[in-house]
Amino acid sequence: MAGELAQMKHRMVWSFVFLIPLFYISMGHMMGAPLPGFLTGMDNALAFAFTQLLLTLPIMYLNDKYYKVGFKTLFHGAPNMDSLIAVGSMAAVAYGVFAIYQIGFGLGHGDGELVAKYHMDLYFESAGMILTLITLGKFLETRSKGKTSQAITRLMDLAPKTARVLREGGEMEIPVEEVLVGEEAARYSRCDQNRHLNNTRYADLICDHLPLERLEAGPVRELTISYHREAPLGCTLGLYAWEEEPGRYYFLGKNGEQSCFEAAVKF
Repeated sequence: MAGELAQMKHRMVWSFVFLIPLFYISMGHMMGAPLPGFLTGMDNALAFAFTQLLLTLPIMYLNDKYYKVGFKTLFHGAPNMDSLIAVGSMAAVAYGVFAIYQIGFGLGHGDGELVAKYHMDLYFESAGMILTLITLGKFLETRSKGKTSQAITRLMDLAPKTARVLREGGEMEIPVEEVLVGEEAARYSRCDQNRHLNNTRYADLICDHLPLERLEAGPVRELTISYHREAPLGCTLGLYAWEEEPGRYYFLGKNGEQSCFEAAVKF
C-alpha cells in the first residue's frame, strides 16, 4: 500500500507540474493573463498549439496506466472507468493534433480564416485535466483506504488474545487460536440498551467459532438463527458448535442449562 501510494503521489505531483503551465497557456488569455510574445497572435498559432501538445505528452506518459488497462479491457469487450478515461483523453489529444496540421496548412497557404478557426479550438488542456484530476482522486482514495486499513488493524489489536472455555468440567483460559469447534466458550459480549445481548452479536459469535479455512473457502449461503430467550448482561454464554455434514454447521448458545439460541450455517 505504501509503495502504491508513493507511486501515485509521484504521478500526481509531476502531472500538476505540467498541467499548471498548460492550463495557463490555454486559458490564461481568457482571464487577461499575459503570455510570452512567441505564443500570441495568429502568426504564432502553430507555436501556441505545439507548446500545449509538448506539455500534454508528459502527463499522458506519467498516466499511461489508464491507456494500458483501459484499451485492454475495451478490446476484450469489458470496458471500465479506465477505458472511459483513455478514450476521452485520447480523443481530445487526437483532435488537437489534427488542429495543429490545419493551422500549419492555413499558415502555409495564407488562409487566415482556417488558422483563426483552429487557433482556439484545441483541447489539450482537457486531456491533461482529465488525467491529472483522476490521478488526484485515486491518490486521495488510496490514502483514505490506507488510513482505514490502519484503523482496522489497530482495532483488531484490541481483540482479546485469550478465551475462557469449559474443558473436562472446569473453566480454563487459553489462547483464542486454540479454541476448537465444539467447545463451550465463556465469552462476554456487548449488550444493547435493554441489557441483553444484541441480536447482531449472535452472528458475530457464530462467525468467531467457524474454522478460518471454511470462511476463506467460500461465502455463507444460508444463516438461520432461532431465538429462545434473552442473554442478560453479566451472564456466561456457552457456545456449542459442530459440523453436522460437510459445509453445514450447527450452533447452540446456552446460559447455564437454558438454551438462548440455536443456529445453522450453510456454505
